[in-house]
Amino acid sequence: MPFKTVKAWEIIWNNVRKAELVLEVIDARNPQGTRSPEIEAFVRKQENRRLAIVLNKIDLAPRHIVQEWEALLAKESPTICISARHPSNVSEFIAFMKDILRDLPAWSEPDLHCSVLVVGYPNSGKSTLIQSLTRNRKKLGTSSQAGFTKVIQKIKLDEKIYLFDSPGVIPIAEYEAETRQALDTGSIAPQMVADKETVCEEIVRRVGLQGLNEIYGTTAADKDEFVEQLGKARGFIARGAVVRENDVFELLIRDWQRNHISYYYAPDPDDPKSRGIPHAAERKRR
Repeated sequence: MPFKTVKAWEIIWNNVRKAELVLEVIDARNPQGTRSPEIEAFVRKQENRRLAIVLNKIDLAPRHIVQEWEALLAKESPTICISARHPSNVSEFIAFMKDILRDLPAWSEPDLHCSVLVVGYPNSGKSTLIQSLTRNRKKLGTSSQAGFTKVIQKIKLDEKIYLFDSPGVIPIAEYEAETRQALDTGSIAPQMVADKETVCEEIVRRVGLQGLNEIYGTTAADKDEFVEQLGKARGFIARGAVVRENDVFELLIRDWQRNHISYYYAPDPDDPKSRGIPHAAERKRR
């Protein structure tokens, strides 16, 4: 399950108080849905502390959509885009951090270093981002399993800046919203989803049967037929030639989280504060 405990949140709050700069890593496919208003508000209340937004996984959303989100988010906080897994702008990113830190008292103190805390939902790419910024000099454990990082990890970037990786946490109020965890934040592993069928019904609703048929090469006319066809095609068969539906549901959730079923939100010009307008992107057949 996602790393949701009172202790985890205490770790975040305590380290926010110590960090000169907090980098909030959000998913470019769902920027508003992966922000943490609680953390943002807390940082802004701290004296001599700064918040910056990192729009990560930009390779998984159309370029023009990423640019629209960047422009919108930059109105609230300094914002930078990156694909932490395939970075091409590491030097620019480090310069971005330094430009923010230079305005803070700790930067001009020769005996002090600046702490940069990296926060975000589970599986947002925090550890991968740090590895990219340090150019893999410091190997951190990374995993597609949500909630992999359990403690604060301190990593030296240079003589002046230390990066701190943090546990992924989600707002307590949203913890029980399983569909949102599985599809919008990727903060729960597919095998840990209790009601896989309900989550998959939401995938069908969002993408549509036609879209799923195109992705998987099926010809289903309804959800049940789709599950039957996909289960047989993948060999998810129990005794009596019965399709193991649970395995099909888990496959769909996993493919969603890995972007094999591509889905993203575009900013809504009529409601910029909303999650945005949903889109299912075309993908190659699997």
